[in-house]
Amino acid sequence: MKSKYSVAIIGGGVIGCSIAYHLSEDFGEDVVLLEKEFIASGSSGLSAGILSQQLWDAMNTDMVRRSIEWIGKKSEDDEALVLNRDGLLRVVCTEEETEPLRKNVDLQRTRGCDVRYLEPDEVPSITSEISVDDVRGGAFCPDDAYVDPYQLCISLARDAEKAGVRFYQKSEVRKVERDDDIFHLKTSNDSFESETVIVSSGPWSKKVGKMFGIDLRLKPYRTQVAITTPFMGEVSIPIVHDVTNDLYMKPETGGTILAGDGTENTESDPDDFKEGTDYEFMTSISERMLRRLPRSREASLVRGWSGLCTATPDRHPLIGYHSKVEGLFLAVGFNALGVMRAPAIGEIVRDMMAGKAKEEYITRFDPNRFETAEDFEIIQGFTL
Repeated sequence: MKSKYSVAIIGGGVIGCSIAYHLSEDFGEDVVLLEKEFIASGSSGLSAGILSQQLWDAMNTDMVRRSIEWIGKKSEDDEALVLNRDGLLRVVCTEEETEPLRKNVDLQRTRGCDVRYLEPDEVPSITSEISVDDVRGGAFCPDDAYVDPYQLCISLARDAEKAGVRFYQKSEVRKVERDDDIFHLKTSNDSFESETVIVSSGPWSKKVGKMFGIDLRLKPYRTQVAITTPFMGEVSIPIVHDVTNDLYMKPETGGTILAGDGTENTESDPDDFKEGTDYEFMTSISERMLRRLPRSREASLVRGWSGLCTATPDRHPLIGYHSKVEGLFLAVGFNALGVMRAPAIGEIVRDMMAGKAKEEYITRFDPNRFETAEDFEIIQGFTL
């Protein structure tokens, strides 16, 4: 068994798999990915898989747009990877939120996005299923989409493996040592050596960082989702994001609806958090759905689950080499937008390692920018 590599990736979620895929072009058999459980078994596999360009920042809008294009092209050659282009409708219910929404739409349009602002009486033109009695404004992008995050991970991993990347599952990294410019990674099963280590461990990244002697400004936080019994029949709705009431609804196969968001603004331990849903959340999400989608009274919530996202102080990820540990590269802190940007992130990491990345990415995502930062408040990524 080969044990020496040029690059070792810790974490087999969507970011790790995307990095493995994009590095395979240059490194191939010199890349190994180590996953503590199974590919997409953590936060990535629990994601809603929404891909929305309707973000607050031009750079992130560009990354999602690129990712949607990439997944669309990839799906042409992989029948298991389906890009559902149902569009995303965003609504706000206070006058204070309409101006930020308008500004976001203007910004997104400058980036080439086919998005438009909607007055309350224009929302029914997108879908008549949504109650608009309290809506003060909206936005719709027909190119926004969703994807099965598990299938995206598997597609990336399969192609990376074909190019020579080795994947080791059930291989938790438990100890890290370094000598002669080489990292020695001891897992639950084997030992590996690598010149460069990329940490892409999602909510576990803060704990993994401690093995390298660094304290990352990250906070894992819990989110909750629920799914309904079938009730929509042949009537479809786009993805709906009610910003004011912290609710998103995504159509699923068979007329069911996946609904969230149960974001908790407190830090969670990825090795000790409640993986199911709370009674309060299930009650609340049912009430919020009924208010926005009246026909949901015909359905029941049959199950739900929780996952973890990872916040940074400014909602931007940490991507790049860490200044205190030579050879340590970080790709962490995606603030609930990991799946949305994963293909673009893989490209950015590849370019950074090759010294070809855009300066704006290097500066904005500098992983060393918060070394002296104090405690910070968790702000969910998918908001105005």
